[in-house]
Amino acid sequence: MIAFITKIRRLFFYEHWNFKLFFIPPFIYGIYLALKSKSMVYFSNVNPQMKFGGAFDTSKYSYLKLFPKSIIPKTVIVYKGTSIEKIKNSIEEAGIPFPLIVKPDNGTRSTEVEKVNDLNQLNKYILDSKFTDILIQDFIDFDIEIGVLYYRIPDSKTEKITSLIEKNKIEVRGDGKNTLKQLIQKNIRLVNRINIYKKRFSKRWNEVIPLNEKIHIEAITNHNRGCKFIDRSDLISEKLLEIVSKWASKMPEFYYGRFDVKIKSWDDLFLNKNYKILEVNGVNSEPTHIYDKKHSLLKAYRDTFYHMKLVYKIGEMNKKRGFKRCSTKVFLKALREALKHY
Repeated sequence: MIAFITKIRRLFFYEHWNFKLFFIPPFIYGIYLALKSKSMVYFSNVNPQMKFGGAFDTSKYSYLKLFPKSIIPKTVIVYKGTSIEKIKNSIEEAGIPFPLIVKPDNGTRSTEVEKVNDLNQLNKYILDSKFTDILIQDFIDFDIEIGVLYYRIPDSKTEKITSLIEKNKIEVRGDGKNTLKQLIQKNIRLVNRINIYKKRFSKRWNEVIPLNEKIHIEAITNHNRGCKFIDRSDLISEKLLEIVSKWASKMPEFYYGRFDVKIKSWDDLFLNKNYKILEVNGVNSEPTHIYDKKHSLLKAYRDTFYHMKLVYKIGEMNKKRGFKRCSTKVFLKALREALKHY
């Protein structure tokens, strides 16, 4: 009953809506932009060097390896069917210790992104994965993870950071009265994944959690896993733009996307040190500051439409520059194949 009431409460906050529901108006606006551009895939040439502009099925490793090794996690790519001994040798040669992060090379929305603690867990993950290409990365133990949405106008000096967020750790705090099960049932951000947490925390599930004890629930700070996004647009500055612009310059013909980065501190980031770029997302990048609860639904849609229009504008400019869009037939065929993984 507690969980049911909490799930009802989620309906009153758009940041907790199913993304398919939230994106009904943007989907309609997307149809308008497609008709205007005379192409269903008007976005596919926004980042010409990314498959489908980074809409989906884009290899994370293909562009991550373009950055200096000093600013990315140690990373290896392995393939389903590879023996666990070869995988063990690969991560040892790369100097990647446990715990580590595993994720599909071409996944989206944190699908199958996990933190694993030993070789047995890693082997099980690879055997169970629906994907064939898998990234193994060093776990970066910095306290802060951020998302930076950036764009650049082709053949122009115009560039801008349009969204900057900080991702809060996903944890619960004991009150000395409720069990872990009850704390999660009452948590509006965690209740929809309660079956996963019941299995993960089976040893403490029915234990009353002592007053003020913090239990870290998720290592993966993604919104659809319960992470709280904080709008940090107050920290956008010319200095930060200069740093992000240098990141973007490492990727040929990159005009729109989001950098997911772990930083030791904000001060260190502005000094251009002690950070790691975890991944870069392309044209599918949302202005994730809209999920800060201080914003209204109207602002969320207004900012989403602004970025969709921006994507349309860049796509039109790249078309004039000679970058063709992919065919709708090819796009839909790839989309059908990709959806099999979700």
